[in-house]
Amino acid sequence: LTDATLVGHSYGGRVITAAAPHVADRLQAMVYLDAHAPTAPDAGQPAERIALAEAHGGLLPFVGYDHDVDLLPDDESRRWFLERTVAHPFQTFVTDWQHPVPDGVRPTYVFATESPGTRFGGYAAGAQAHPDWRYVELPGPHFLMFSHPDDVTEIILSA
Repeated sequence: LTDATLVGHSYGGRVITAAAPHVADRLQAMVYLDAHAPTAPDAGQPAERIALAEAHGGLLPFVGYDHDVDLLPDDESRRWFLERTVAHPFQTFVTDWQHPVPDGVRPTYVFATESPGTRFGGYAAGAQAHPDWRYVELPGPHFLMFSHPDDVTEIILSA
């Protein structure tokens, strides 16, 4: 692939940030969809998330975003999504992942403005304040790909 766009949603922002230096010569853009981003210091993990992971053998269960699943169009879609949702290895939240966006790669941050208790406000504010970042707000919850699929598609294609 060449002139590729990496897209990361939520935790996926950590993944694309860590991957970017390894494929920088093949990238044209990066899109952070209500995600962790290298725009603010990592705030660390709250004590309650640490305790939750410890209580589940080092895995962090999928909790806190369940309301977004209600955006799916029907019970079958919700069931399909929830059946494929798994706990996340907590150790990946405490590894070093922050790297600058590679030179020549255009970063975009998309902030979900209606996500209760968002963990991404600091990253969004950092992107909004940075002159090299394109900043977009969508009036929706964390799972913008459910609530605003056409808008998200357009943002990715225009990145």
